[in-house]
Amino acid sequence: MSSIDERESARYRQDVLLSYRAWQRYLEAQQTILAAAAEAQAGADPFEGLSSGQERAAAAERAIAELPADKRELFEAIYDAERTQVQRQLDAEAPVRGGTVTRADPDEVARRALAHLLAEAQGLHRDDRRGLVPRGTPEAIKWLAIDLAAIAQSPPSATDYQVLGRRQAARRSLIVNFGFAALALVAIPTLLILLQRPGASSAAGGLPTANGAELVLWDLATVRDGQGEWSLPVKAAQTRWPPDCASAEQARACWQAGTFRPLELCLPAERLASSTTLLLDAANGQPTRVYALRADPAGPADLVVSPCSAAGEDVPPRYGVLEAVQPLAVLAPGERGPDGVQVDTITVRGRGEDPELPEGRMELTVAVQDDGGHDWVARAPTVLLADGETVTPGAPERSDGQLRFDYLIPEQAEPFVVQWQVTTATDQVVRYRATLDPPPSRHAVLRAGLEIADVAVAPSQQTMAVTLTLRNTGERPLVLVAADLGFQTQTTRREVAATALQQPLEPGERRVVEIDLPLENGVLLVGPFRYQLAVRR
Repeated sequence: MSSIDERESARYRQDVLLSYRAWQRYLEAQQTILAAAAEAQAGADPFEGLSSGQERAAAAERAIAELPADKRELFEAIYDAERTQVQRQLDAEAPVRGGTVTRADPDEVARRALAHLLAEAQGLHRDDRRGLVPRGTPEAIKWLAIDLAAIAQSPPSATDYQVLGRRQAARRSLIVNFGFAALALVAIPTLLILLQRPGASSAAGGLPTANGAELVLWDLATVRDGQGEWSLPVKAAQTRWPPDCASAEQARACWQAGTFRPLELCLPAERLASSTTLLLDAANGQPTRVYALRADPAGPADLVVSPCSAAGEDVPPRYGVLEAVQPLAVLAPGERGPDGVQVDTITVRGRGEDPELPEGRMELTVAVQDDGGHDWVARAPTVLLADGETVTPGAPERSDGQLRFDYLIPEQAEPFVVQWQVTTATDQVVRYRATLDPPPSRHAVLRAGLEIADVAVAPSQQTMAVTLTLRNTGERPLVLVAADLGFQTQTTRREVAATALQQPLEPGERRVVEIDLPLENGVLLVGPFRYQLAVRR
């Protein structure tokens, strides 16, 4: 029989051990996610399906999500702090070119941070090989050094078994109780249905399965003929060809919902009689299926097409064989999409061009042709980034037949791929994709669009007045903010006020600016431009 102190000590040891293993799982999962991101940047299409690396990354993200919330919050705070420290170290070592510090690659920062934390967890940084495990909260982090060899070699004590046994017994009891409750919830409705409808057959009997689970069917959006002469919307029918499927006023096709192989479809008789190839467009961005039609089902059919109305009974059904599955087309800006959708341009601008943008963000703009006849809220225009993040726009702006959607997305340091998509009135998804260069830095913008001339200095007893003539050589108004101006001495960098720059410089405008500075040696900073000012006494 263990004493209370022994049990409490055992619980503490187990809690520390569980924290250590959770910490290792978290770090290893983050390394897996980082490796998958590197694979995606190496050439895999980030928008079409999951690669093996992306599948590993998804499993790693699930492993992180399964950690207790308090531990996950603690681990993320430590990881963020370590990346910040590594970033500062690399920035301090980075070369300065043209007044701009070359910042380290964020992926390299993350790799170094994870490598350092893993080395600490594995005891590689200590002579006694003790591993570090974090405890506490993000606001009060405590580190414990634990004997990894003792953990690996020493079996649990009798008290450890007792404590663990109680936890496992309680967990098993809870699981069994939940299991019985779940069976009861499933069995009772099923029994009632069977008693009420003894002769009913399952409509989902032909649904495909994988690993014992039913797969989700692709809902149909439109059907087209292979020659591109006609296209009809598809309605899902629960009964076999209800009257509205045969309506002459609403020309459309109908799909027997729940059928998979063969798919059961009906068309207006005149469309069916002349068709040799059908293209079935799926909804929600799923691929298009191409079927070759024939009159005689020589073998198992993948598609059965019948007339929608009794008036077409003299037109025999046709049978289709699946020939191809075509992924959804991805358009480039300038190409016209279905249902009147056309993206003219996809552009991006950063804080270099607009210093008022939030820190770490840039603005992506999609310009779309628009005649005012579309419900863009229902179309859900969405930007999809290569890392899986989706972004919705702010209020659009309309001008000259164009609609502009603006999206705030994370700042990018390298060329990146972006995808923009909308849903049409027939539930088709239209996708546009573009590879964009990152926006220029602030110094690059000012170097290209700002010209400084006629620099003159007029000293007095305590201050000196510096006069400059500025000209905007760009095509857009240019705003100079406080961060663009400064006076750097040997010890400090002082902000510089210039009331003449409170209004933006219009394209081509020249403006004389006078700046008052203290009478001492230093460097006047105007964006990327530097002026050495020396005081003779």
